[in-house]
Amino acid sequence: MCARVPQVGIGSAPNSKDEVCTGMLVYSFLQCSRNCTFREELRSMGSDLQLLPDDFDDGELQTDGNRSGQSGHEEEAIRLIAEQLAQIGDELDGNIQQGLVRDVARQFMNANLSEEDRRKYLAATMERVMQAVPQELEREKATLLFALLLAKQVVNHSPTLLRSVFRTTVDYINRSLLFCGCRLSLESDRPRTVDEQKPTAGSGPRVASPLLQPQTR
Repeated sequence: MCARVPQVGIGSAPNSKDEVCTGMLVYSFLQCSRNCTFREELRSMGSDLQLLPDDFDDGELQTDGNRSGQSGHEEEAIRLIAEQLAQIGDELDGNIQQGLVRDVARQFMNANLSEEDRRKYLAATMERVMQAVPQELEREKATLLFALLLAKQVVNHSPTLLRSVFRTTVDYINRSLLFCGCRLSLESDRPRTVDEQKPTAGSGPRVASPLLQPQTR
């Protein structure tokens, strides 16, 4: 079980609820993932993350430090989605070519590269990653999962890149996908665990998660 999702903002002042939601999702995915070499860096970044903007805080702060109302519900929904995505990502860890991971890490180490250039490079890399993903899977949700998985692998390769990879991944998800992590959390059916997805006798090929169900035609 993952720890409670921190209240996340990107930079000194979060500029949108989508950004906050996606930041929570990315952070919690990394926190829940196995085989990570950047635990210390993640804890340090977590302690530095900004508080939520006022328009996100729809609930009252309770005496135990948790939030009531809509805000608390959204935080919990995001945490559960991130935990499931991390479980799926652990199973798919070998599906991203390590050459692509090294190339992204090398580009992010270039101090002369602007944030926009990093985002564009990440987007171009994701196009190459998605070429290996079965076409029958829902593209947006599969793109979200593999963007998170690529971020994890790049930071595993170079832990010092955590903050820049985190920031660029949040930006990429918000700009490139038609939904943010918050909408995914609140609109999806209850995600089943990996154990619940184990095939029974006579069942067809396993689809790892209802988040990645084949597209209906």
